[in-house]
Amino acid sequence: MLEATCRNTDHEFWNLEINLLGLNSRERLSLIGKKQVADMQLMMLAFEKAAHLVTFDSGIRELARGTRFAKSLLVI
Repeated sequence: MLEATCRNTDHEFWNLEINLLGLNSRERLSLIGKKQVADMQLMMLAFEKAAHLVTFDSGIRELARGTRFAKSLLVI
């Protein structure tokens, strides 16, 4: 399924070249463990690409709360 999705002409690969040093102090303080780091990187990537991170993980809302990345998050 992944291979078929990647072959789709609508697919666009986004390299994850996100520098966590660009986080402000509020955003850095919200990082507790490795899962939060990965979630923050994905939110930063969506923000940078003017896109949305769509997830079923409602816990990510707290990580996004009060950050510039909150508008790039869609929890379904």
